Amino acid sequence: GGLVVLAMSAMLACGSARAESKGPLTVLRIFSEGASSAGFYPSENIQGDCKWNLIYVDMSTPSGRGMFALLLQAKAQSLSLARVDYIKNNDTTCLLSGLHVQ
Repeated sequence: GGLVVLAMSAMLACGSARAESKGPLTVLRIFSEGASSAGFYPSENIQGDCKWNLIYVDMSTPSGRGMFALLLQAKAQSLSLARVDYIKNNDTTCLLSGLHVQ
C-alpha cells in the first residue's frame, strides 16, 4: 500500500500525472482482461479528460480489486458513482484512485 502511494506521489511531483475527480457518473460497461487490466466506461462523456472515455483499474493491488468489486456492485444494482477520483497521465489515460458509490 505505502509503495503505491509513494509511486503515485512521485508521479504527481514530477508532473507526469495529476489527480482529478468527477461525479456523479453511471457505469455503462466494465471490462477485465488478463491478470491485471480492468476498467470501466461511464455513461457520461468524459473523453475530453480520459482517453477512449475509459478509466482503468489497477487489479494488481488490493485497493484496485476492492474498487473493481464496488464497480461490479454499482453496475448490478444500478447505483450511481457519487465521486470518482483518478490519476490522469500525460497521454490522457486515467487510473482509478478512489470511488464513492451512492
